[in-house]
Amino acid sequence: MTTKRSRLLEVDYDREDGVVIHVRPRALRLFPRESARHWRSANKEMLLAFRSLLDSVIERVDPEGDGQDAKAQDGASKRVVVTEEKA
Repeated sequence: MTTKRSRLLEVDYDREDGVVIHVRPRALRLFPRESARHWRSANKEMLLAFRSLLDSVIERVDPEGDGQDAKAQDGASKRVVVTEEKA
Protein backbone atom coordinates (compact mmCIF):
# COMPACT_ATOMS: atom_id res chain seq x y z
CA MET A 1 0.00 0.00 0.00
CA THR A 2 1.26 3.46 -0.89
CA THR A 3 0.31 6.47 1.23
CA LYS A 4 0.59 10.13 0.31
CA ARG A 5 0.03 12.78 2.97
CA SER A 6 -0.78 16.44 2.92
CA ARG A 7 -2.05 18.84 5.55
CA LEU A 8 -5.66 18.17 4.61
CA LEU A 9 -5.80 14.66 3.18
CA GLU A 10 -4.19 11.25 3.38
CA VAL A 11 -4.57 9.09 0.29
CA ASP A 12 -3.95 5.32 0.37
CA TYR A 13 -3.49 3.27 -2.80
CA ASP A 14 -4.08 -0.46 -2.47
CA ARG A 15 -4.55 -3.09 -5.20
CA GLU A 16 -7.48 -4.70 -3.34
CA ASP A 17 -9.14 -1.71 -1.69
CA GLY A 18 -8.50 0.83 -4.45
CA VAL A 19 -8.09 4.44 -3.44
CA VAL A 20 -9.03 5.48 0.09
CA ILE A 21 -9.01 9.17 1.03
CA HIS A 22 -8.82 10.11 4.70
CA VAL A 23 -9.68 13.63 5.79
CA ARG A 24 -8.42 14.64 9.17
CA PRO A 25 -11.34 16.07 11.19
CA ARG A 26 -9.23 19.01 12.34
CA ALA A 27 -8.42 19.76 8.71
CA LEU A 28 -12.05 20.59 7.91
CA ARG A 29 -11.58 24.01 9.44
CA LEU A 30 -8.86 24.63 6.82
CA PHE A 31 -11.21 23.80 3.92
CA PRO A 32 -12.98 26.63 2.16
CA ARG A 33 -16.36 27.14 3.87
CA GLU A 34 -18.29 25.81 0.84
CA SER A 35 -16.12 22.66 0.66
CA ALA A 36 -16.51 21.96 4.39
CA ARG A 37 -20.29 22.33 4.08
CA HIS A 38 -20.39 19.84 1.21
CA TRP A 39 -18.15 17.45 3.14
CA ARG A 40 -20.42 17.52 6.17
CA SER A 41 -23.48 17.03 3.97
CA ALA A 42 -21.84 14.04 2.28
CA ASN A 43 -21.02 12.53 5.68
CA LYS A 44 -24.63 12.99 6.77
CA GLU A 45 -25.90 11.31 3.57
CA MET A 46 -23.53 8.38 4.15
CA LEU A 47 -24.87 7.95 7.69
CA LEU A 48 -28.47 8.16 6.43
CA ALA A 49 -27.70 5.49 3.82
CA PHE A 50 -26.21 3.26 6.51
CA ARG A 51 -29.25 3.83 8.74
CA SER A 52 -31.50 2.85 5.83
CA LEU A 53 -29.49 -0.34 5.35
CA LEU A 54 -29.78 -1.18 9.05
CA ASP A 55 -33.54 -0.51 8.98
CA SER A 56 -33.87 -2.89 6.03
CA VAL A 57 -31.96 -5.63 7.84
CA ILE A 58 -34.03 -5.11 11.01
CA GLU A 59 -37.23 -5.38 8.95
CA ARG A 60 -36.06 -8.72 7.51
CA VAL A 61 -35.16 -10.06 10.93
CA ASP A 62 -38.31 -8.77 12.64
CA PRO A 63 -41.02 -8.14 10.00
CA GLU A 64 -43.74 -7.76 12.64
CA GLY A 65 -41.71 -5.14 14.50
CA ASP A 66 -42.41 -6.78 17.86
CA GLY A 67 -38.81 -7.58 18.79
CA GLN A 68 -39.60 -11.28 19.28
CA ASP A 69 -37.46 -12.45 16.34
CA ALA A 70 -34.32 -10.89 17.76
CA LYS A 71 -33.62 -14.07 19.74
CA ALA A 72 -33.56 -17.67 18.63
CA GLN A 73 -35.78 -20.27 20.34
CA ASP A 74 -33.11 -21.06 22.93
CA GLY A 75 -32.60 -17.37 23.78
CA ALA A 76 -29.30 -17.10 21.91
CA SER A 77 -28.74 -14.30 19.41
CA LYS A 78 -29.39 -15.02 15.73
CA ARG A 79 -26.75 -14.53 13.08
CA VAL A 80 -27.97 -12.27 10.29
CA VAL A 81 -26.31 -12.41 6.89
CA VAL A 82 -26.68 -9.27 4.76
CA THR A 83 -26.67 -9.75 1.01
CA GLU A 84 -26.99 -7.28 -1.80
CA GLU A 85 -30.29 -7.31 -3.67
CA LYS A 86 -30.29 -6.79 -7.41
CA ALA A 87 -32.79 -4.14 -8.49
